[in-house]
Amino acid sequence: MVEENPELALMGSCVLVTLMKGEDVYVMNVGDSRAVLARKPNVVVGSKRQKELERIKEVREMFMNGSIMRNSLVPLQLNKENSTRIEEEVRRIKKEHPEDDGAIENRIDYIGTSPYITCSPSLCHHKLTSRDKFLILSSDGLYEYFSNQEAIFEVESFISAFPEGDPAQHLIQEVLLRVLPTNMGKAGEDRVHVVVSEENGWVFVGIYDGFSGPDAPDYLLNNLYTAVQKELNGLLCNDEKLRTLGENGDTQIGKRSDKEDSDSGKENFPVTTNIDAVASGARNQEKSVKWRCEWENNDTKSDNDCDQKGSNSTTTDHGDVLKALVQALRKTEESYLELADTMVEENPELALMGSCVLVTLMKGEDVYVMNVGDSRAVLARKSNVVVGSRRQKELERTKEVREMFMNGSIMRNSLVPLQLNKEHSTRIEEEVRRIKKEHPEDDGAIENDRVKGYLKVTRAFGAGFLKQPKWNDALLEMFRIDYIGTSPYITCSPSLCHHKLTSHDKFLILSSDGLYEYFSNQEAIFEVESFISAFPEGDPAQHLIQEVLLRAANKYGMDFHELLEIPQGDRRRYHDDISVIVISLEGRIWRSSM
Repeated sequence: MVEENPELALMGSCVLVTLMKGEDVYVMNVGDSRAVLARKPNVVVGSKRQKELERIKEVREMFMNGSIMRNSLVPLQLNKENSTRIEEEVRRIKKEHPEDDGAIENRIDYIGTSPYITCSPSLCHHKLTSRDKFLILSSDGLYEYFSNQEAIFEVESFISAFPEGDPAQHLIQEVLLRVLPTNMGKAGEDRVHVVVSEENGWVFVGIYDGFSGPDAPDYLLNNLYTAVQKELNGLLCNDEKLRTLGENGDTQIGKRSDKEDSDSGKENFPVTTNIDAVASGARNQEKSVKWRCEWENNDTKSDNDCDQKGSNSTTTDHGDVLKALVQALRKTEESYLELADTMVEENPELALMGSCVLVTLMKGEDVYVMNVGDSRAVLARKSNVVVGSRRQKELERTKEVREMFMNGSIMRNSLVPLQLNKEHSTRIEEEVRRIKKEHPEDDGAIENDRVKGYLKVTRAFGAGFLKQPKWNDALLEMFRIDYIGTSPYITCSPSLCHHKLTSHDKFLILSSDGLYEYFSNQEAIFEVESFISAFPEGDPAQHLIQEVLLRAANKYGMDFHELLEIPQGDRRRYHDDISVIVISLEGRIWRSSM
């Protein structure tokens, strides 16, 4: 057939065969697939494998906070691989073709008659013991994203958490989650927008924690503040120009300057600021605040430094302000999805892209928070503050935690946290129950602690493939979910909060969820409080970022500088992208990110 179908000469296959009978396992391999056995680490084996197991044990000792987890397993690869990654194989081919300098190259110029490759397999017989737990048999694609150790750790952890689940499917989903940052730009790309407006007398902060690509957070960065301005016109500001803002399709904010956060060390992380307006309202009628953005050049006095009295919050309907924020978000998402709908045939990955949204608006003594996803707005306040009954229990609980903190004693002048927003993720039982209730016909609505096995957040901007079947159908088959019915699995419905500041409130920490992989709310405000006390002119936001890096390095048994040397995209295996804004209620704002 080769004359009619010459491409047959190119076609081939790797072969991995595993035969098990009783306690005997026979493995035959040609190519770069793997048969990996998971076994307890203290197994005693013959001298031929002793060195390998000792090395694996050393790696395991560095894994997960530097100690071997109880009942943890180590891998034993039962087959040799045959690929150019294996130096022994490269030497063999070069030795068999001494006359051909291009025997290992990206083209073929056949010299001589000897075969360049063979179908000679590697062989192994292994006798199972009581310490052997499971086998992972896989083609090489798995190991583009997992080491042997990581693969068995994923399976071991999954089986422990979900005894009735499918660990093979879990590995595939984890590969897809890791492949998305490679093919669609870095996943989890954060965007931060800070506007300190003299004209409107407010401070606006938006933190947009994107996933599966940058388009959704970029769209929020360029459009949400404009929409907020327009919706708040007549409530918190009066500007005739805003009545037609955006009607001509122009999504840019006048005189807005985009610049990179040079302190973050993060690639392609635009943080935008309304540079020409750096003043805000005060916390009450008698006191005014001069806002200072610490990443700007404050060496000289300029028009950016000015005071403004706060507005009287009693004249404002706070419910209307919160409704305006919701309307701005709803309209922004609608326009984003309409735009994406015109492009999805050529760019189906747009259906995957989404973002968490944390918006904080401060004017006078009023703080308005709107959240979709798992970012947090945490207020630090003196622990003896008296609040209404709705929050009393939370403050009492945080006070108890504070009493246990730092060797069981409360530090003088210590602060307690008050989280101003609800989170939306599969960690929140209320959210899990809601989604299951909305999808009673779908047993897999929440799978492996993710919505449809893919997303940990239960509400998000964008991510159309979890909102409408048509968006899911637009995806390549490998990325589609099993969409049952027509109801959305996630929504962009935000949690809302209005808080009236008092003299007991000291600072706000606004952050994407990456910070809270390594800090509790209490630990975060303790770090900021301690740092500001010790270094009044320092940057507490940058300090939090550095502490996350130190904790991440320690968790994975490496030096701080070793972690920093890992490329940004690969480093997401050790910590998520993080954006942090710290707002002192005395008038200073710090930001940092990585």
